[in-house]
Amino acid sequence: MNKIKPVSFLDTINYKIGYQLYLFIQQHVNHNHLILYGGKKSGKTLLIQSLFKELYEGEPKLTVNEHFQVYIHTNYYLFDCNLIFNKQQFIDYLKSIIETYDYYNNQSKYIIFTHFE
Repeated sequence: MNKIKPVSFLDTINYKIGYQLYLFIQQHVNHNHLILYGGKKSGKTLLIQSLFKELYEGEPKLTVNEHFQVYIHTNYYLFDCNLIFNKQQFIDYLKSIIETYDYYNNQSKYIIFTHFE
């Protein structure tokens, strides 16, 4: 097991929660918001990153600009809230994501926020 980048969410300390989330996302396509809450350094970010790596093939691409940075995958966006420097530009970008829909695949995309304190 590689502690920095686990092969699977099953390699994390929170594998039971990860498996429950995995089953929930697979069974409930049109679910509402999901919130993971826990103390600092409890492995929430690592769990989410490895879970979505398991759910959707391919690596997300890092996009960086002077206002924020985001990892973009065909099925999700991952934002680190500690790396948002211009909140208005970030909100405008979020609005543009929300207003789009993938008509070809008939699916919405996930928006993931880490370090949302």
